[in-house]
Amino acid sequence: GVAYTLYNSSRFTAAIVTTQSYLDPINCYLAGTLGGCRRSFQRMGYQPPYDSPDGYYGDVSPAWNAVKIRTPLLMQLPDVEYPAMMQLYTAMEDLGRVVEMHVFPDEYHMKRQPRHRLVVYDRNVAWIEFWLKSVERDDTEDDATLVRWRAMRDRQCKIATSSDNHGEAPWYCAG
Repeated sequence: GVAYTLYNSSRFTAAIVTTQSYLDPINCYLAGTLGGCRRSFQRMGYQPPYDSPDGYYGDVSPAWNAVKIRTPLLMQLPDVEYPAMMQLYTAMEDLGRVVEMHVFPDEYHMKRQPRHRLVVYDRNVAWIEFWLKSVERDDTEDDATLVRWRAMRDRQCKIATSSDNHGEAPWYCAG
């Protein structure tokens, strides 16, 4: 998924997810009814603790590889799926990465309520325009959103120009 790509590539300026990923260990606990997840991993040859850096998730977990994520990430998730993304969100927050999460009540994998769909579409466009074009739309949700996103951009530029970042700073950091 998107999150997996973000820690395996530095080619993206911004990213958005609107559904959950299944690549973090938390998913095995949230969806592991009656031990099915543990049995599946044992059949694949992984022994507990498969949810450690040496287990199955060590190479595929976006949360355990969040230190490598350098791309601002917008999460717009249905309330039935956001718990599965909390491990990644928290890891990115703890590492000072740029991440924002919005949770939509009474929604499922595909958002079906027209007002939620409209908010998601509008915020997606505003996020992409902000990061890719440096456009601060007048119709962005509110002034607090733009203040928050500007602070995120400042933090992103610090991450990009830090000594542990081997790539070049994004274009929006110049000036």
